Amino acid sequence: MNAKKMFQLIVVAALLITSFASAGSALAWSRCPSYITVQWGDTLSGIAVQCGTTVDAIRAANPGLGWWLYAGQTLYIPTGGDGYPPPPPPPSKFTTYEVHWGDTIGKIAARTGVSVYDILSINPQIYNPSLFYA
Repeated sequence: MNAKKMFQLIVVAALLITSFASAGSALAWSRCPSYITVQWGDTLSGIAVQCGTTVDAIRAANPGLGWWLYAGQTLYIPTGGDGYPPPPPPPSKFTTYEVHWGDTIGKIAARTGVSVYDILSINPQIYNPSLFYA
């Protein structure tokens, strides 16, 4: 097979795959529940495509959502007119703290009166307590 025919075959295959993927995305919203539990390997953009919505819409519907997704997280997926309310805010016994330049987990623990262990157990996204950023 010469290079020109191979190129044409690749272009046709890419067009077919793209058209099927687009059709699947347009239909996926009806199969996507209003609340999903994040699985290992999920991405916000992948969930948005699968559910026929946008990353911005998911972020707006989940105000406490950070930059990273974690397996086990529950997300509200807005699909337009589904009639489900967004999830309730996190329990009031927890509070947020904005990390400032020079903060360490130890300093934050001392300032807030919460143990380092408790801070790390509530924040599983902190893999290395020595490396987090303001």
